[in-house]
Amino acid sequence: MENLSIARMRKGWEDEHLAKYILSKFCFVSEPSTPGDDVGSDIICTFFKREKQIKSNTKGEEEVYLYPEISFAIQIKNKNDYIYNKGITIKKNNSSYLNHIEIPYLVGLIDQNKSTLDIHLGESIPHFFSYFGDNITQNFGIVIKPKIPSKNKNAQKNNQFFKQCLKNIHLNFPFFDSFEAKYNYELDNDEKVSKLKIACKAIQENISSKKNNEFFFFAINYENKKGVMDNDLDNGRKLWIYTGSGSAQTYENNLFKRLTEALLNVAWKCRNKDVLYLYKIPEFDIKEFYTLKNVYKNIINFYKSPPEYLTTSFKNVNDYFIAIYGENLEIDP
Repeated sequence: MENLSIARMRKGWEDEHLAKYILSKFCFVSEPSTPGDDVGSDIICTFFKREKQIKSNTKGEEEVYLYPEISFAIQIKNKNDYIYNKGITIKKNNSSYLNHIEIPYLVGLIDQNKSTLDIHLGESIPHFFSYFGDNITQNFGIVIKPKIPSKNKNAQKNNQFFKQCLKNIHLNFPFFDSFEAKYNYELDNDEKVSKLKIACKAIQENISSKKNNEFFFFAINYENKKGVMDNDLDNGRKLWIYTGSGSAQTYENNLFKRLTEALLNVAWKCRNKDVLYLYKIPEFDIKEFYTLKNVYKNIINFYKSPPEYLTTSFKNVNDYFIAIYGENLEIDP
């Protein structure tokens, strides 16, 4: 029985070493220094960007420099039918790790026979905790369910981030792509790596939104051939908004902050109206300020004690426009 346990541990080490080798082709990799430090992630990866620069004190000789970019955590498992059928059970004392981790969390499945690493995306995590609340793991267990790879992206990504069962909640981790040990992704600047980087940035954006108590997330667009994420809402990005006990405690302050941001930006646009075209920003229109001013008046009437940063910002912006347009600004068109 003891030899069987050692054999399983060795198998796990082999899987992790192969995964590190593949990931190191396009990432800086690090791992827990001791088994006791392994609380949920086998490897922490940081994408790097390769740039050529001329070496100092040389006659035009170039050298390649590596610059760190976005990071992600990844849990490595052996690729087998058991993983797809049973999933990966997260121990109760480790469940909060998924809620508190502030970088994208992925699962990698190793096939030693083919020397490949299948990557599955944990984009469901911020959706899960926003929908059920941060304390959901006190009553339910978590099972990560890597989805079986399919040529039809729609078949394996159907907007179902999780599934509630009797004792557990299944978190769906959609298949992203397979990476091979024999391929040199580092030198070839592979499109697959670029798309994985974009996907991680999308997940990071959603994680940051939740950490800032802003419960609206963008879904990754798997059908966009130009990339898995697109910044244009009209070009395929779906917006998910979660209401409830979490959002209800923070949406008022978010409203105040966004209105303050809008007011200050309208003043900025006025000051820089001659160069807005350089940034592809719409032309300044004073009617935009009138619109925001009416919103501000309604907020003041309803919320009797708005934050000082909002009232002070409005006064400064309003005084700025009065100085330009005169006292007639006080009369709405």
